Amino acid sequence: MAKAGVVYIGTTDGLVVLSDPGATGRWRKIGHELVGQAVQAIAAETALAVLVATSQGRLQSSDGGQTWNPAPDGEPPTAPVTEVTLLGNPPVQLRTVPMPDYLGIERRVNDELLWEGIALPAASVGNISVLALAHYHRDVVWAGTDAGAVLRSDDRGRTWELVVDGLAMVLSVAAVRLM
Repeated sequence: MAKAGVVYIGTTDGLVVLSDPGATGRWRKIGHELVGQAVQAIAAETALAVLVATSQGRLQSSDGGQTWNPAPDGEPPTAPVTEVTLLGNPPVQLRTVPMPDYLGIERRVNDELLWEGIALPAASVGNISVLALAHYHRDVVWAGTDAGAVLRSDDRGRTWELVVDGLAMVLSVAAVRLM
């Protein structure tokens, strides 16, 4: 069975859903749900089971975001993250910082004292507003920006590629694999 990636992107204007059929690296927009609501946090247990915290309350979907129901009381999805640690040897830390010289991502390897600024693909992507680890691979991390761009790194934050832009401000990201 072919693998497909799914990325849920919470913006100030709803939830955008991207898919990468066959894991080819060609991400396509397959949905824009909850238009008019700010999607502040996302928890994607699988590619189909999604929980979001919006400006109008907690919602859940069991069909990949096509239909939504009020979520039962409980723990809210995790708030947007601005620092992540990629496990492995060596462990890598990434964090967002307000530094226009390198667009807001710093990287540190092996708990070294120095953080290094990371160059992003274009100055027009905006400032990084959220980081998200991929649930399907320990080397993959996603970033969303205040200018509505989404970037991905497949090499533990060393290099970044622009996946999509032109969205509303990105508030949250969750990436899963459909197998």
